[in-house]
Amino acid sequence: MRFSRKETRGAATGGKRRASLRRLLVVAEIALSFILLVSAGLLIESIRQLGGVSPGFNPNNLLAATLSFPRSQEPGDYATEAGVAKAAEQTSRFLASVEQKISTLPGVESVGVINDLPGYRRGFGKW
Repeated sequence: MRFSRKETRGAATGGKRRASLRRLLVVAEIALSFILLVSAGLLIESIRQLGGVSPGFNPNNLLAATLSFPRSQEPGDYATEAGVAKAAEQTSRFLASVEQKISTLPGVESVGVINDLPGYRRGFGKW
């Protein structure tokens, strides 16, 4: 099968367009990769520098403890708002009694209860 010059001219032009589009996409991919790499480096450096920032309190002579509460053995306890409220009330009373008992120990200046310790992720350790 033979093609005349007229028939192949359109294919050659389309091929040049595709090639230039391909080159443009490769350049764009490389530029985006470079931007992403620089951004990741800056993020890592920022996180590294956060380790030297003051937490806003004196961590010397500080004791931190983790408490885990077992789930109720009764199947429907957490299925209703009343069950959740009851569990929250029980937990609150227990923590208040723990705070009161710890505050009476010799050398204890203050006691506090929080959900998450600053600078720590639950289940993963230090930031």
